Amino acid sequence: MPDTRYFGYATETVFKTVVAASRYVDQVRDSVVPDLGWIQAETVDKRAPTKRVQGPYIGRGSLETIVEPENVSHFFYYLLGAVSTTGTGPYTHVFKIADDVKSFTGRLGAGLAERILAGCLMDGARFECRSGEGDAGLLRATWDIVNAKGESRGTVGSPSFSALGPFVFHQAAVTLAGADKSSQVTGFTVNYRNNIPVDGLYGFGSRELSSIKVGPANVDCELAVNYEDQAQYDAFLAGTEFAVKVDFVGPSPYRLTFDLPKCVYARDVAPHPERRQTPIRLTAPVHVLHDAAEATPLKITLVNQVSAVS
Repeated sequence: MPDTRYFGYATETVFKTVVAASRYVDQVRDSVVPDLGWIQAETVDKRAPTKRVQGPYIGRGSLETIVEPENVSHFFYYLLGAVSTTGTGPYTHVFKIADDVKSFTGRLGAGLAERILAGCLMDGARFECRSGEGDAGLLRATWDIVNAKGESRGTVGSPSFSALGPFVFHQAAVTLAGADKSSQVTGFTVNYRNNIPVDGLYGFGSRELSSIKVGPANVDCELAVNYEDQAQYDAFLAGTEFAVKVDFVGPSPYRLTFDLPKCVYARDVAPHPERRQTPIRLTAPVHVLHDAAEATPLKITLVNQVSAVS
């Protein structure tokens, strides 16, 4: 019995029009669930509803991946909406937040069948990495997906996956307010939300979302920092704006950088001592603001051998 598993994807030219997969990712897990939106008609005749009709369709869920130099290049584009590419190989892709995003067709290989998800939109993502033993040291991404068109079933494909290794914590340099704090930082998380206003995108005549719109762009960050100097606590007390940069440098030429150019500590960056055997560690929630110079609150730069991301 075949047991082929994958997530294939490609950018759509027309929203909700199915396209063949052009790239594949070997995901960790997925939880994209279709909802037929059943509407029940409750009347006086019986205590329980006697009639129902299908209502608005929506698919929602997440796709968890390990981040490698070339396996999710297009996902950054689907998430943020704008990309500029330079170079002749290797290529440098700079992703920034735009006012529009592109849709894509997702194809989930699930053993006996392929689930075809047309009209997919990236509603948000979470990137996280921790230092130390185990797979928490790998850079992971959880991609939140909205599926606008009722899913269909297809034939299982023949995926090919990138052979490149993942980004890992010891490849990363962390800069806070221009100072290298790599040895003090033990973990980071970046969250981004497009806040797609799903309820406002249905129109008469169809059960499916009629168009692509995005809501407020929300970015936040959390840092785990060993308490070895006063810099972060003082920045919290003073309300000082600062930049966060997390730069993963893999085997040449591969590189992935998260830039958050305008940040403030949100709350509770005070040290909380515990028993003597436990290092004092700050868990620092960070608010991320729009930066005028970069024209974005979040910039992601990826260097790889993928010639085009669109």
